Amino acid sequence: MEKITMTPKEKAINLVAQFTSKWFGNSVEANTYVIENIPIYGSFDQFSTAKECAIIAVDEILYVIQNLYFMGTVQYWQEVKNEIEKL
Repeated sequence: MEKITMTPKEKAINLVAQFTSKWFGNSVEANTYVIENIPIYGSFDQFSTAKECAIIAVDEILYVIQNLYFMGTVQYWQEVKNEIEKL
């Protein structure tokens, strides 16, 4: 099992940066810098949407941890991912 190496704040920024990079095409690192400096650069619409997407992702993780921790969970989520890719 992989050890958690990011603080909760670092992971939060990383998740939002990953979603934001899909809009701008920038690297996650570039978007991380912008997100960390929002007081300087100001917020933007894609940032708000990326935050909402990250919250949805974390809510799904929490749901799995709380409700679906049993054999087959990994397979189930792999199939969900495959179905998303087909959309």
